[in-house]
Amino acid sequence: MDGSWFCYVLRPTRPDILETGPTAEEAELTGRHWQYTLGLHEEGRLAVAGRTTTPGDTFAVIVVRAEDEAAVARSRR
Repeated sequence: MDGSWFCYVLRPTRPDILETGPTAEEAELTGRHWQYTLGLHEEGRLAVAGRTTTPGDTFAVIVVRAEDEAAVARSRR
């Protein structure tokens, strides 16, 4: 696949999620997100993905290959 590499940061909408645990809806969404991320890996479009575990300031970083920034934006919806 041709394209460029893009790095973006994901932050939870609820910063205390690591301290209080996810709601049922958050757990379901997180599971779907992880399956999507695994699909990117299988397609050869994922360079790295990971998250911090710092309470109150958690975030994830992902580096993906895409045709352009618009394609990255579409994938984040």
